[in-house]
Amino acid sequence: EGAALRAIDEADVIISFQPETTYIIKERLKVKAPLVSMFHHDPKVYFLDSLFYLYKKSLLQCDVLQVLRPEFKESLFGIGAENVICIPNACPRFRRQKNLSSKKIVFVGRVNIKQKRLDLLVKAFSLLKEEFPDWTLEIWGELGVNSHDARYIFQLIDQLNLKGCVFLRGVTDDVESVLRDSSIFAFPSASEGFGLSLIEAMMVGLPAVGCIDCSAVNTLIQDGVNGLLSKPDPESFAEALSKLMRDGEMRRGYGEEARKTAQKFDPNVVWEMWEDLIESVVSRQRC
Repeated sequence: EGAALRAIDEADVIISFQPETTYIIKERLKVKAPLVSMFHHDPKVYFLDSLFYLYKKSLLQCDVLQVLRPEFKESLFGIGAENVICIPNACPRFRRQKNLSSKKIVFVGRVNIKQKRLDLLVKAFSLLKEEFPDWTLEIWGELGVNSHDARYIFQLIDQLNLKGCVFLRGVTDDVESVLRDSSIFAFPSASEGFGLSLIEAMMVGLPAVGCIDCSAVNTLIQDGVNGLLSKPDPESFAEALSKLMRDGEMRRGYGEEARKTAQKFDPNVVWEMWEDLIESVVSRQRC
């Protein structure tokens, strides 16, 4: 154990995955090596943790704090942080869906109500089923992790007579094929740290519909450019979906712009940003 701690303390730089780990490294292990602490969500979400007062001191002692979106920097500056950098998640390179002609809307992510607001999506789709009887909605995600939420969505499908047009598909190891078989990506989340599945959909060239109150989503989706933003209620979300469902040219135009957005998160670009950060931290320490 002592040898392991010495090895950690003698590291050129340590990257901490989350504030709790940063607290352990700084306050419990007393490690002196340069430390970069990552935030995998909007920092404001961490501020709501009842134990954040424990983590705050450790975070402010870090050499660098890393966030996933530029708009997240300000909240960390607000608690006294000085060196905050934005490095996003990397997006896999997917092929573009060429024609967006399939009459299918897709969601990919955790089957969850509080954060992902899948009940909002199902209710919105129920308002469209008569006008668009040949369209379907597929929800892809683990059904067992939030089993109570999954059961509620199944019940909602029954109550709204959506059997045969709304499907909970479970998990897949081929996200690209799921996305390429669709024409619209629906992402009604209440909050996101980045929204990797949204960027993956954009990489395929899918126009997306998200909610204007959702962190990260409301900057990745540029309303009227690469997708549409709506108010977080079924009527508004249904109206946004219907615009894309009616207009194939709009889908293709927004989809082209969506792919341009996603290409900014190419893995080579992101890993180069991490390499530059690590080298700068190490260089400062040596100086």
